[in-house]
Amino acid sequence: MRRLAPREALVDTLARLARVFKVSTLVILRRLFDAGQIAQTVFRDAYATELRRLADLRQASGGDFYRTTTARVSRRFGRALVESTLEGPHSLS
Repeated sequence: MRRLAPREALVDTLARLARVFKVSTLVILRRLFDAGQIAQTVFRDAYATELRRLADLRQASGGDFYRTTTARVSRRFGRALVESTLEGPHSLS
């Protein structure tokens, strides 16, 4: 499997490697910099661009995980789960 493609645009490389390694594009960007594959100026510019892109994604409509959790998990079950977690480990004997 190819990891780095010489003529591939950096944005495409980030997206592809993020999917392959199941990490964020920011992690991939940092690892490329640490491995000496991109210069510091390229890293800084690309990092700022990725932060803006990710901020724009967060603002796009798509729901809020914490608000929709109550619709998927009943209040009673959620309360029982939290109480059980706060009680600590349970013995099965």
